[in-house]
Amino acid sequence: MITQAEQIPSQTILEADLCIVGSGAAAIAIALELAGTKLKIIMLTGGGATESNADRDLYRGTSEPADGHEPLEVNRRRMFGGTTSAWGGRCVPFDAIDFEARDWVPHSGWPLRCDELSAYQARAQRWCEAGADCYDARLQFGSDQAEMIPGFDGERVVSWPLERWSPPTDFGRRYRKQLAAAANIEVIMGAHVTHLELEAHGQSLSHVEARSHAGPFFKVKARHFVLACGGLENARLLLASRNVRPCGVGNEHDLVGRFYQSHLAVTIGCLEAPASGQPLRHDFYKDSEGVYLRRRLWLTPETQRKHRIGNVIAFASRPGETSVQERDPIFSGVYVAKFFAEQLRRRSVKALITETKQQRDVLLYHSKAFGGAMVTRTPELTKLMYRRWFSARRLPTIMSKLKDGQPLHLCFQGEHAPNPHSRVSLGTDVDAFGMPRLIAEPRFTELDVTTIITAHRIVAEQCAQRGTGIFRYDAEELERQLKHMTTHFNSVAHHIGTTRMSTSPTEGVVDSHSRLHSVENLSMAGASVFPTSGHANPTLLLITLAVRLADRLRDRLHS
Repeated sequence: MITQAEQIPSQTILEADLCIVGSGAAAIAIALELAGTKLKIIMLTGGGATESNADRDLYRGTSEPADGHEPLEVNRRRMFGGTTSAWGGRCVPFDAIDFEARDWVPHSGWPLRCDELSAYQARAQRWCEAGADCYDARLQFGSDQAEMIPGFDGERVVSWPLERWSPPTDFGRRYRKQLAAAANIEVIMGAHVTHLELEAHGQSLSHVEARSHAGPFFKVKARHFVLACGGLENARLLLASRNVRPCGVGNEHDLVGRFYQSHLAVTIGCLEAPASGQPLRHDFYKDSEGVYLRRRLWLTPETQRKHRIGNVIAFASRPGETSVQERDPIFSGVYVAKFFAEQLRRRSVKALITETKQQRDVLLYHSKAFGGAMVTRTPELTKLMYRRWFSARRLPTIMSKLKDGQPLHLCFQGEHAPNPHSRVSLGTDVDAFGMPRLIAEPRFTELDVTTIITAHRIVAEQCAQRGTGIFRYDAEELERQLKHMTTHFNSVAHHIGTTRMSTSPTEGVVDSHSRLHSVENLSMAGASVFPTSGHANPTLLLITLAVRLADRLRDRLHS
């Protein structure tokens, strides 16, 4: 059943076995894993079917320093389906080394092993509609087709690991009918949770308070609660709920909001193909189910241990947006079309005008680049745009075909090491509901930068040693760009670690099953529970953990 928060009479008290706060990938996966059970479930969405300007404003915050983080309302969606309404669909599993306590990575180590998640990951794959649980090109394509760069793989770097791509699945649209049809689930749209009320003894949660923009205020009491609001909002709700504990819920050791992580990603190096002329296998391929796959370079665990660096990968990418030497009319046409499509989807004329002014120079550049080839290449652009936006499975990224002698650009994405000084906290400004807005303070260490720099050097060395082309990059420019990124950070929606998992309450906020150490009936879902960020986009793992949590709740609440 799906209802609207504004239709609930003020001061109503609703009751359930399980209350899920949030409606993104983790929240919906948990709810549907428990659909058809005897458990009564209430899901509070924190937005409607589309994102309104008023909803979007609730995410506004600040950063320290002022330009140290992208605006907090960017890269997030306060609506039914959450950020899956705008994600790219990239699915990559974490590696076994990500779960290990590494003596060169402070605060590393998970209270569970990678192999404990295998069965849950296969189920997460299905929710993502990402096909088979296979991320090894040697198994997918055969050993003779495994490498991205033929003859390249060695002990230090390999290129057989795959990434898989969801259509991408908009969880709100895709699973709305299933949620509506589930007799034991009530989805309340536009219900913004503003407070978590602890029992007087502080060891369990009594209820959550929610309201709509129309004014009605109501409570939900439940046997168990799950916060699944995203890596930033999970921490915000815990910190802002201070009636019983002035430090906030679960924050007895000042750990909520700390260890905020994401990833550093930079595209500066180019791979010149070997003289042998063997084609690079860098582009997207489809498996038998039509799922897009792509190979990536990965520095092996042995290499990471030897050089004492974080986890890091590289994949084919595009050059900078305004690189004249790499001007591609097709990409420029897609860039302009994508820009206006995304702005129109927001349904805000004000936002469209503001963003167009801010992007004026880049838009003019790409408009001119495509304009000169409009007559001859419009059919090609039309075909690519259909594959990109209108087919059942969207082409993840428009990649140009490499011409003879044209280099392949590589994007390196590296682990952001856990750091207690990297954090989000509450500011003095409040939103329309009176909730304190967040202050984001991302911080990076030398290890984060060294990981990316070392990876560039090792890939270049292995190319030379294996005779598989030349990887060129400007070391000084790489350092300059990394310095800029660490002081003008963009999270690209990877909000990780703010309610981290740990064995001890002095080291984290939740236990190995994502339940708060200090609150017996409150669990967290999403990337906020990750102790480390690895190199991988977080969506697949956060759904994997959500599926695992659903099994735990089924056993716990049925007992």
